[in-house]
Amino acid sequence: MSKDSGGTSESDAPAALLAYRGRPARSAVADQPLPELPTVPARRPAPFGWQLAAGVLAVVLAAAIAVGLPRMLGKDPVPTGSSNAAPTTSADPSSVTSPDPSSTASAGPGLQVITFHGLSITVPASWKVSPDYNPCKVTTSIVELMVGGAPACYQPADPDLTRVQFFARADLLPLSDVRRASHTTISGLAATREEGFSSGGRAGFGYVVPELHAAVLIWPARGQTGQELSDSLRVDAVDKHGCRSRATAAEVAEFPGSATSDRAGMAQALIPGRPESASVCRYRAGWLEQGARISGPDLDAFTATVDELPPGLSRAVQRSTGTCREPGTLGSLDDDEMHADLDAYRIEVRYPDGQPVVLIARLGECRDLGISNGARTGQRTDELLTWLLRLAGAGTALPGAVRLAP
Repeated sequence: MSKDSGGTSESDAPAALLAYRGRPARSAVADQPLPELPTVPARRPAPFGWQLAAGVLAVVLAAAIAVGLPRMLGKDPVPTGSSNAAPTTSADPSSVTSPDPSSTASAGPGLQVITFHGLSITVPASWKVSPDYNPCKVTTSIVELMVGGAPACYQPADPDLTRVQFFARADLLPLSDVRRASHTTISGLAATREEGFSSGGRAGFGYVVPELHAAVLIWPARGQTGQELSDSLRVDAVDKHGCRSRATAAEVAEFPGSATSDRAGMAQALIPGRPESASVCRYRAGWLEQGARISGPDLDAFTATVDELPPGLSRAVQRSTGTCREPGTLGSLDDDEMHADLDAYRIEVRYPDGQPVVLIARLGECRDLGISNGARTGQRTDELLTWLLRLAGAGTALPGAVRLAP
């Protein structure tokens, strides 16, 4: 399957595998069935090696509830008029689209495109988008960014609602009963499609894209096939918020060593001047998992919070589980690594003119925590934590208490 998207991104998008621009159609290479599979239960991944402190979890839950509109859309079909055309079938390998570093996520009116590790899907604009904290009590059609592992509730809720789940994994989908698997491609990248059932008998299907360390599982609402969702899948180098789908260790592994902009006032304020917009991008081991764009009153409030942070950085009082990655590296998403500090927030603040200001924030358990623009630092406070969780979520451990770093 090959997908397409338009738009432009920064010319230095770092990963060649995210430079593909496919047509809005699957099957540039026809599906290639795998050998017949026995009916086997899905492998249950290792549970998360961390838990958020009670206070932090309450913040995250409140943020998740606030994201999206509480409209019941499970019975609504995906709106027509998407920028993704209906698929065209061709077994001719020459029809595979050439690599293009300008693939930027976009969608037509009434739609939104969600990108996870570079894998994008288009859904109705009013579907809720949320990390998965209570998978057994879903009340709206939803896209869940699950960052790893399998859902705690193995039977997807209300069959009249559609559920899309993204996983940070490169192996089997968490289907309880796999009935069919086949080889295919998404925007030129090798993928495996799996079809099967939940433990409660609900039909679902999904795709695993090993090169993106990403998988998506689709549970169509009753009476729907999910074909529109499947047809919309593609690989994008940049998400709709302006976040690149892959970041290098030099970009997000540590706090910047020098000022990230020549803008005046960098040493006096983390966000100097009067910005007009900002992209907040959360990376996990260098893969984009969640992003947001803010402007207007939200940007003013965020800027005020960041600029009022006490100078310096913080350290966790106590670390719970997992190991710390090597300094200067992105860490690993492999189950046997279980790093406790894979998350980094890259915030690009834009102005009507001149260079943007880039800030790096870290909230996890290892080494220095807080935020920096390379010329000034700010400690990890509850206020900073609340803003970043609301905007871009969290995928690694968050310490319950911090102290000023030496």
